Amino acid sequence: MSGEEIKRLTRDVHGALNKRDADKAVSYFAEDVVFVCPEGTFKGRQEAKRYFTWLLGQYSEMKLNETGLYVDGNVATHEYVTEATTKDGKGSAPCVAILEIKGGKVQSFHNYYDRLGVAKQMARGIIATRAVNGIVDQMEKGLH
Repeated sequence: MSGEEIKRLTRDVHGALNKRDADKAVSYFAEDVVFVCPEGTFKGRQEAKRYFTWLLGQYSEMKLNETGLYVDGNVATHEYVTEATTKDGKGSAPCVAILEIKGGKVQSFHNYYDRLGVAKQMARGIIATRAVNGIVDQMEKGLH
């Protein structure tokens, strides 16, 4: 595939997620795709679909907004910001997805984002807020 075709495929995957269509998103994946994210490693198209279905169920709204897309050989690096809404509020997180393409399908998909930063935005209630803030403070001790 050309670099432009890989870019289009990458955007199509994220476009399907923006439309809340897990089936369409995984239709671009190889049957034996490996999807890696902070929540775990999911092997195979059906496991990836299970993850995306779960993810979309967490948010009443979710939008992936591209900030950069780079291709080197058969690997795409997609930078984007996820903006999401739950019943408790809104949050956003910068993300990076690295997709390896083989035979016109996504063979591996590694997605990275600051899970603790998301938790800090979404924590509700005094106990949850203190717990998350305490972990963040400990991790940043001596930085500020």
